[in-house]
This record gives sequence, C-alpha cells and structure tokens, in this order.
Amino acid sequence: MAFIGVITTIIFASVFWFFWTDGVELFYDRVAVLVFGLFCLVSTHVFKSQKTIYRIGNALFYVFTFQVLLSNALNHFDNDYFITLILTIQAVTIAFRNGKQALAYLLFVMAIMGVAIIGDSEIPIFKKGFVVASVVMSGGMLYTIVEAKGAFQRSMKLRQKILSTIVTKTETAVFLTDFEGNIIDGNPRAEKLFELEVDKVRGENFSEFRVAELTREKD
Repeated sequence: MAFIGVITTIIFASVFWFFWTDGVELFYDRVAVLVFGLFCLVSTHVFKSQKTIYRIGNALFYVFTFQVLLSNALNHFDNDYFITLILTIQAVTIAFRNGKQALAYLLFVMAIMGVAIIGDSEIPIFKKGFVVASVVMSGGMLYTIVEAKGAFQRSMKLRQKILSTIVTKTETAVFLTDFEGNIIDGNPRAEKLFELEVDKVRGENFSEFRVAELTREKD
C-alpha cells in the first residue's frame, strides 16, 4: 500500500505541476506526503507485525486524502481536481477491510470537505450541492461494497474453519488440494500415512507423493 501511495503521489504531483498549469498548486504538501509515503515504504521492511504495517498504510491513506482535499479546496473544487478526489475516495475506501474502517474514513473526508466548502464563498451554491451530493452518494455505494466484501470474507473464513476442523478430527487420511492437485492442507492421519509434514509439502503436487507411496508399496 505504501508503494502505491508513493507512486500515486508522484503521478499526481507531476500531472498538476507540469501539465495542468491553470490550477493553484503548493509544493510542501506534496513533498510532505511523498516523504511520509517513503517512510511507510521503509517501514514495511522494518516492522514484522502485519497489523503495524496495515496501520501505517492506513495512515498514509489519510495523509494522501488530506492532500487531495487541500488541492481541491485551493482550486475551489474545480472539475479536474474534483475527479481526482472521487478517484481517491474510491481507491482508498475499497482497500479497507471492513465497513467500520471505511465509514470512519468517509466521515473524515466529508468533515474536511464540508469545512472547505462552507468557508469558500467563491463556489456557487448549486456546485456546493453537487459536490456534497456526489461524495455522499459515492461514499454510500462504496460503504455498501466494503460491507458486502467484509461479510463475504467472514463467511469464507467460517467455512474454512469448519472444513479445517472436520479434516483435522476425521480418522481418514485427507489432503486438501486445489484444482491442479497442489496441496493446500492435510490432517495428522495423512502425515502419518505418508510420513511427511504438511507444512513442508504445502504447494507441492499431491500426485508426486501418491506415486512415491505406490512405488514403496510395490517394493
């Protein structure tokens, strides 16, 4: 995530610095986001905890979104800038694991955007309404998608847990494989029968062990 954030920052900065000369651009805000993004990128190699890395990535999302909101505010939510905001909201919201995180992020966006719009007297009333309505509708749809994604993932984890329990408790030797026959998991009975450890053969093709077992039986 950190790598994507750094690359996106560079692309956005390049486009609006060198190609879009009609807008108002700051320098320090993009540099700050870029430095923080690089810090996050380095952190992925320093910290071992996946939870810590995930939190750092989420922080980068917030910082990057704030920078996009700042650019929009400076340019009175001009259409070109507003498109980047919508794209940013979509990309970031979908990346969250559950609806709670997505909702917190969307409320953050709406709060900052609301302050910026209310305090900008140069934006016509109808445009303010359009911007708010667009973000609210987009945010609502994205929140629904994230909630559905979270429900699906929870359902899949529950099914995997049930299947794993059944496989582990059964007295029959069982290997779980994908469609190509590569080993995904196995139970203690299978380990004993084939005299191997599942963790060491995970990802290898089951047919190799079956052939070896048949050869050993013939001998």
